Amino acid sequence: MEKSSLGLPSGSVRAILALLLTGAVIYLCIIGKIPAERLLTIFGMVTAFYFGAKKSNNL
Repeated sequence: MEKSSLGLPSGSVRAILALLLTGAVIYLCIIGKIPAERLLTIFGMVTAFYFGAKKSNNL
């Protein structure tokens, strides 16, 4: 198992960032700062970032 940033397994930091960003967007949606219609778009962008970065690491 290859270690990377902060001594964590490869991909852990990317996964943590994706989860934190998703949680922050959902929170902002709940308190009304972001319209609910934007949630799907933002979540799609976070998901694309996560899997896109994962795929580029495998090339």
